[in-house]
Amino acid sequence: MKDLSVIVLFSLSCIVSSFSIAQADFSLALKMYDDVPYEDVISYMESFEIRKVEEMMLEADAHYKLREYEDATDGYTQVLARDSYNTQALMRRGAVYMQTGEFGWALQDIKAALKITPMDSEANFYMGNLYCNQGDMRNAEKYYKAALEFRPDYAQAIYMLGAAKDMKGDKREAYNAFSSIMEEMPMAIYNLAVASLEANAYEVAFELFKRLEAHDHFAAMENAMDGDFFFMRAEAKYYCTDKQGACLDYKKAEDLGDQEAAGIYNEYCLKSKKKSDRKNGEMMKIEL
Repeated sequence: MKDLSVIVLFSLSCIVSSFSIAQADFSLALKMYDDVPYEDVISYMESFEIRKVEEMMLEADAHYKLREYEDATDGYTQVLARDSYNTQALMRRGAVYMQTGEFGWALQDIKAALKITPMDSEANFYMGNLYCNQGDMRNAEKYYKAALEFRPDYAQAIYMLGAAKDMKGDKREAYNAFSSIMEEMPMAIYNLAVASLEANAYEVAFELFKRLEAHDHFAAMENAMDGDFFFMRAEAKYYCTDKQGACLDYKKAEDLGDQEAAGIYNEYCLKSKKKSDRKNGEMMKIEL
């Protein structure tokens, strides 16, 4: 007959070993998420036989990043079925509802999160986003400021506060906000370039576009740029007498459906006629 203490110790070692593997598995999933292959995160998480709340949250977050909003909503709802006071799930499900235009449901979730944790910076940030989406910049600004009161280095809140200021016409305050987060959020550099173009500070805009192109995350950003980005960069190049570079960007903007860029490319670049006046640019938005 085997020694019972040996059997017990063996069983305990198996439990500890299994727990360590599970912990390592989730750590790997977190690393995969940080490295951005969100499809891989979802496939990997589906291999877990039993999932904890934080693991379910990670999978739902990956669906959200992939704009798979129905799957993200289902994931956050499953988390809330286990933990109805999970403010992260409430806030992020509210963010999904914002993306799908279901503002009533979004308001309900974000209000519930704020009721549980009124001093939570992220909850206040999402409430600001909700008001911003509705065009209520006064209340949007109020909640972005609250988010920053609880977390002064919250770059996304600084960015969106700058966007709200810009939409209210407070150009100087918007400029200051974007200037303070250029390294953390390269999209802020683009917004500063647009603001500089509007102020006829063409060389400043040109240098800002160059700074953006040198940013570590620019290559990933460029694939998601719309026609407005390439149009505004073309304008900066045009006013700094780089016709060849400007025409290359007007063509990129045209290929992305920008009709004004198409007209300029045809008349100015192909026929060497006088270029028409530029349009006003739009600030680049972050995903809310």
